[in-house]
Amino acid sequence: MGTSGKSPGTSGKGDPRPGGGLDWLPSTLWQEYQWFIIAGIWLVALILGYAGFDHHLRGEASPLRIFYLTLQLFVLESGDVVKGDLVWQLETARLLAPAVAMYTAIKALATIFYEQLQLIRLRFVNDHIVICGLGRMGSLLAEAYSEQDEQVVVIEKYRDNENLRAFRDRGIITLIGDSMDPVVLRRAKIDVAKAIIAGTGDDSLNAEVAWQARDILINVRRKPLTCYMHIAGNPIFDLLKEHPVMTSEDTESFVLCPFNIHSKGAQLILDTYPPFGWETKELPGDKHPSVMILGLGKFGQALAMEMSTRWRILFPYKKLKLYVVDKVASVQVEMLKHRYPLVGEACDLEVINCDFESEEFQQADFLFENGRTRISSMFICIDNDMLGLLSALALHKKMEDDVPIIIRTNEDMGLTRLINAASVRENKNLYPFELLRESCKPEMLGHLNEKLAISLHESWLAQMDAANESTTADVTMNPWRELPEVTRSSNRQQAYAVPRILSIAGFQVVPVDTPNRQKAVLSDEDIEKIAELDHEQMVVNRKLDGWKHGNRDHDKKTSPTLVEWDKLDSVGQGKSRTWVRHIPDAVAKVGFMICKRDW
Repeated sequence: MGTSGKSPGTSGKGDPRPGGGLDWLPSTLWQEYQWFIIAGIWLVALILGYAGFDHHLRGEASPLRIFYLTLQLFVLESGDVVKGDLVWQLETARLLAPAVAMYTAIKALATIFYEQLQLIRLRFVNDHIVICGLGRMGSLLAEAYSEQDEQVVVIEKYRDNENLRAFRDRGIITLIGDSMDPVVLRRAKIDVAKAIIAGTGDDSLNAEVAWQARDILINVRRKPLTCYMHIAGNPIFDLLKEHPVMTSEDTESFVLCPFNIHSKGAQLILDTYPPFGWETKELPGDKHPSVMILGLGKFGQALAMEMSTRWRILFPYKKLKLYVVDKVASVQVEMLKHRYPLVGEACDLEVINCDFESEEFQQADFLFENGRTRISSMFICIDNDMLGLLSALALHKKMEDDVPIIIRTNEDMGLTRLINAASVRENKNLYPFELLRESCKPEMLGHLNEKLAISLHESWLAQMDAANESTTADVTMNPWRELPEVTRSSNRQQAYAVPRILSIAGFQVVPVDTPNRQKAVLSDEDIEKIAELDHEQMVVNRKLDGWKHGNRDHDKKTSPTLVEWDKLDSVGQGKSRTWVRHIPDAVAKVGFMICKRDW
């Protein structure tokens, strides 16, 4: 178990906080109630002015005349009509009334003209990032891109969003409007933008934003706009990553990249805290890993899927012992196995139906076998952050200290940081993992997409031509546009798996302009390791698609290469090694590079 990685998500640096207003008031109070406070000051000034005038004029003016003079205080017209010493009420009102009137006017003018100013600024932006929505995800991404000195344009529907003020103060262009409205998207200048991110919590809204952006750009001649579309529904995300329905041959101006924070987070958490890895290839019997997942919500499901895939790639003929704990774990596991059969094939599953708030859970008898803890690592994926943290603390007391407990949290909680600090200080194996903060980073969105699949295919064709092994009889040797859709889908799956394979082997795929990162040179040992991993991934993908071992027949979905690496003939192994040698060039063609993993 690699527990030496960084403890992610503990930094609060750069958090967008609601701000502005009077320094002597708490920022959130001022942000939410400023107009009520201003109205109260107006009323106080009015009452004090009226009382002051009434005292000095002493029956010389009617109540209506006194009220008129009081109103004139706000525009500096009646403050000197009273001679002699002034009572404190009138003296205060003479200062307070014009001050609050001026502040109100400035605020009103700023509000009225702010959006016009944003449109003027937009005339000069180019190659920028458009972010739709300032929810938690959008705010984190806007913050991260801004810190990388990217030009950011935010579209937010609601004027009372508490994050708007913070981003405006940082100079980020913000437009008020509906990101599904083509007029608003054009106003944000997506035709000259670098990327647009539809990262709201509503999958339907995100998809509509992507469709509208594509329709706008379909007839525009320009470099492609990358649309990062968040899809929270795991089945839909799985479908889109294999079949990019919005990326078609009728436009080269739009590239759709669906992303899912649960899928990405599962990859990150296993990269940072791997329960097994290449170094345990032999798997001695007394060190066979056994993993427990508590909570089979969206993230728990994504984690089980990613863990099953990695295990099958590393150990295709062994099974991972996986315990799943949840209130209705039996039902959830059956649904997951139906959707992703590899979970059942790669794992020896033990299902434990247990309510996290029950006495049975507190006793935690499911942790033990013959008086000893039967798991080597635990991942807590309970959707309720506080319940997840409390469960981790309760279970930690009952287990040996060498069993790491990784706790997924959604929010940047103070309690998370306290637990992380205590874990370091007292040498406790508690590792909070902040899903949103770790997943919502520009480099996390830059996964390899349709272009990489095409680049890898072109590299493969060049490789076969150089070896005089291409043949017109093999449909897989056709140019990309002439490939059957089943072959394209297979190539997309292979491209999508490239970062996972490289990560297991100790490498990472990052954009070429990533600061402080150097391109790695693959050694012969690296190539051998990656080739074996890539072959096992190919076998997994093909079997999931219904392929079987047999003579090569594309129509019948049979292939002689569907065997473990050691049983693959030297020709097949040689092709795999050659393929791996071409991956860095194929990655470079789409603006990425391979470097040593930094965790």
